[in-house]
Amino acid sequence: MARELSLIERVRHPDREDRRSVEPDFTRLVQSVLRNLERLLNSRHGAAPACLDYGIPSLEDVKHGGSESLRELTNDIRTSVEKYEPRLHAVRVRLLPRGDEGLMLRYDITAELLAGGRRSRVHFETRVETSGRMSIKE
Repeated sequence: MARELSLIERVRHPDREDRRSVEPDFTRLVQSVLRNLERLLNSRHGAAPACLDYGIPSLEDVKHGGSESLRELTNDIRTSVEKYEPRLHAVRVRLLPRGDEGLMLRYDITAELLAGGRRSRVHFETRVETSGRMSIKE
């Protein structure tokens, strides 16, 4: 039986309805994954004492580094998603051209989401805001 809410969401909000069903609500499931990715990518290594590699490294290193730093960040994002979002498989992270946003970093995350015994392709647009926070949308 599939669950649409992650464990952390069920613990934090026990009053929320989390239906068990043979066929999961795909929209709810994708929104749950999106919220988990947002928490993950806005956490920095060392911030979670119980799991020091949770999240991604500080973005300060990327600001002062060159293209090698961008490649490392791309790899770090992929590694973190693969490790800490078990509902996603075959994760691919791609740095997008900067375009009109100037210095804004944008990433494309695609993966397969396991839902009800089926694999569905999902896509998330990620960008680093000027504040350093990562915003993610479907």
